[in-house]
Amino acid sequence: FATDGPNWLYCSKNESSLCGSGRFLGKEPFLSNTPVCDWAGITCEDHNYMSIMLDYNGLRGEIPADELVGLCIASLSLRGNPGTSLNFGNSELGFLLIESLELLDLSENELTGQLDFPLLSSGQGAIYLSNNRLNGTLPSGCCSRMTVLDLSHNLLSGTIPAVFGFEQDFTFIDGQFQQQLQPSDTLTEIHLAHNFLTGIVPDTLGELQNLEILKLEGNRLIGSIPDEICDLTFEYGGDLEYLWADCAGADAEVSCECCSKCFYTFEDSPSPAPVDSQSSSMLPTIGLEGF
Repeated sequence: FATDGPNWLYCSKNESSLCGSGRFLGKEPFLSNTPVCDWAGITCEDHNYMSIMLDYNGLRGEIPADELVGLCIASLSLRGNPGTSLNFGNSELGFLLIESLELLDLSENELTGQLDFPLLSSGQGAIYLSNNRLNGTLPSGCCSRMTVLDLSHNLLSGTIPAVFGFEQDFTFIDGQFQQQLQPSDTLTEIHLAHNFLTGIVPDTLGELQNLEILKLEGNRLIGSIPDEICDLTFEYGGDLEYLWADCAGADAEVSCECCSKCFYTFEDSPSPAPVDSQSSSMLPTIGLEGF
């Protein structure tokens, strides 16, 4: 197997592998002589779309993305399998896969290297890449068609681009095409906490009108959370319920009058201590044969 199948924790083709109980109740071992929809970790909807969920199962290896194209996969979750990654060798096929997924979760997989801009620019669903070791900077003009983007707990640096979450749009005006930037109307969650981001929080994030979660704590940001973002919060009639930043204490680098939770930051601590701003009390804080 490309993902070390014989050593999976559950439901590998190995006869000694435990299967049929817990989260894989009623399922058959992977690659068994049964319909694919009966295999552990696979759920089929009307036999047209499938979800592959093999979280925390001891997978290890590289899965060629081009082998998954055409399989009508709606969700692919491989969270908690250190050493498991997708290989987008043929970028065109990789784009097709990402565009078709409603969910991609590769969190906690010890992924390294530069953040993949084509992946982010093609995504149209929820993408979770948290708790890895991805580096590089946040790309401009990405993620506009996503619903959720989780890049928390990585090694990302640089500033938050002013057009983060915006999409390039070309409009025909006065006999020529003109480029315009349109804010996403699908992004509901942005998780950028616990990286090495610097600079100010751009007020243009306030144009992402459907944001429900914006988590920025654990970075090196400075300045104030802009009023345009505050206008999105519950207090002002918006949908933004979770707005977190490093805004606790007299020496806070970020000031915020509308955050739902503020954090103290300590240079020697990877997990800053939170303070609820609404209270004065301190809180403690897949071709399938490729597997």
